[in-house]
This record gives sequence, C-alpha cells and structure tokens, in this order.
Amino acid sequence: MSHGVMNASRVNPQWQPPKGIELIFGSNNNHVVGRALFCNLSDEVNFAGQGNDVERKKAKLKKMIAQIDARMVSRFGKGTFLPTLNIIISSKDTEQAFLNSYINTKKTNESKTTLIIDEPQWVVRNDKGSPDDPGAF
Repeated sequence: MSHGVMNASRVNPQWQPPKGIELIFGSNNNHVVGRALFCNLSDEVNFAGQGNDVERKKAKLKKMIAQIDARMVSRFGKGTFLPTLNIIISSKDTEQAFLNSYINTKKTNESKTTLIIDEPQWVVRNDKGSPDDPGAF
C-alpha cells in the first residue's frame, strides 16, 4: 500500500498503482499482449471448461497459462530465478477437471519452483469453519 495511492471514494475505494504499473482485467491473452506481466491471477479455472467441448476448453486454458508463464520468464527470468507470481485458483470440480491435471503436471515437472496448496477453505482461511461445524456456513 505504501507504493501508490488510495482514491478518495468512500463508496468504491480503489488502490492506484504508481506510474508504470497497470492493473488489467481480462479473460484471454489478448488483454495483456505486449505487456511485461509480473503477476497473474486466474480464478475458477475448473468451471471455464463446463458445457460443450470440455477438452477444447481445457486445451485453451492450458495454452493461456503456458503463454502467461512464457511471458513472465521472457520479461523477468534471470537464470533459474523467476520473481513473478502466477496464481491459479479453483474450487474442486471433478477428478478430470483442468486444475487437477495441471497440478499433477507441475508436481512432476516443476516441484521445486511451484507452490501447490490443495486444501479446503477452512484449512487455508481461519474465518471459515469446517463442514463438521454446523455454525460454519
């Protein structure tokens, strides 16, 4: 928060990054083409593959994430050091869901450079109770 400023809106306060940093929202790689991408957050990736032609949608997600990774390496990689952050989030869907297969690939190929947190909300967040706690939800 010390870098950048908060706008004065009480209704919808927003953090404004310092000059040279953009916060971009988008749903495909065309939204970030040509930019030095330092951090990415993709949410609910398992549900992007629902509906018709699930395998085609999973392939599209895999390609998008690979392009993001490549952009980060080409802009910020220094030898084996990569200071970027690519966060991929989703609720569990099925064992065949995109994120499950992606996690298995990362565990096999990049286990030393990838942090995988595969836990339910009540383990990761202390403000959520477990399903055994009737007052939790």
